[in-house]
Amino acid sequence: DFETFLVSLRENIARVLEEGNYEFSDFKSIGISCPGLLEIDKGVVVAAINLGWINIELVKAIQNITGVEEVVLEGDTRCGLIAEFHARGGRYQSMTYLTASTGIGCAMMFDGKIFRGAHNFAGEVGQSLTRDGMRLEEIASGRFLLDFGSTPENVLSAGNALGECIYNLFQIIDTEVCVIGGGLGLNNHEYFHAVQKFLSTCEQRSPSGRKYPVEKSIYGTLAPLMGSLLVAHQKR
Repeated sequence: DFETFLVSLRENIARVLEEGNYEFSDFKSIGISCPGLLEIDKGVVVAAINLGWINIELVKAIQNITGVEEVVLEGDTRCGLIAEFHARGGRYQSMTYLTASTGIGCAMMFDGKIFRGAHNFAGEVGQSLTRDGMRLEEIASGRFLLDFGSTPENVLSAGNALGECIYNLFQIIDTEVCVIGGGLGLNNHEYFHAVQKFLSTCEQRSPSGRKYPVEKSIYGTLAPLMGSLLVAHQKR
């Protein structure tokens, strides 16, 4: 629960400060990468289902622990998107960043700016419904493979489901590239290959010769952490 998390967080921060011979006064800002539905301006985690957090004043709690006033909250997938955008040195101005791990996360950027939607909920493709009425997370994520086994057939099916989602995203929002991160997307080569093969088939069938470029994350599973550092740095 959240109180247990805070106890662990205090212990880990104290250890890091001691090892680095730092004081809280040395730090100008803190960036937080957090899953779930967030109210960024208020610093509140409205709902992080996998953590069991509901209406948590996360920024205020971190301010109280550290004494650092400038604490910035951002979604973990959007932090990953920010990191991957900067890692590519301006090569793209529009990107989709999609994580395939225990769940499916997504964040989008247009003209170098994150698209949040009317309620800061844009990108929840894992909750989108597929043709058989299942949510995408239920048929394309690591949780699906854990529940039903990582057989070649299941990995292929999961990869195809994610590939279909990416194809639809390209049709709807037309970004320049889709970057894939997350433990499953990065480490299961058969899964990633299934995604690539699905999109390659779509390209071959496209009457306009349209391409659907997919790249692996440069920062890997560290992308959300790197993004939170960039978010904090921008507030200095």
